[in-house]
Amino acid sequence: TLVVPEMEELRGGEAKRSVREIRIEDLLGREEIHINLDEIGNLLEGKTVLVTGAAGSIGSEICRQLAHFPIKKLVC
Repeated sequence: TLVVPEMEELRGGEAKRSVREIRIEDLLGREEIHINLDEIGNLLEGKTVLVTGAAGSIGSEICRQLAHFPIKKLVC
């Protein structure tokens, strides 16, 4: 999938960007966030974690991901 310059740039002849590969930032509309899993693991180590809404798709995915951390107890 490719990205082309915006219509305003093309119409005004001011296209500064050329056709390029799509990046995650194009889809999100913001910069990508990089997560430090080691830091999260250290923060959660030995703690009890409660996830509300765990029956839904987002909550259940959060529970699945939290299960990989060294937490004391996970309540979903």
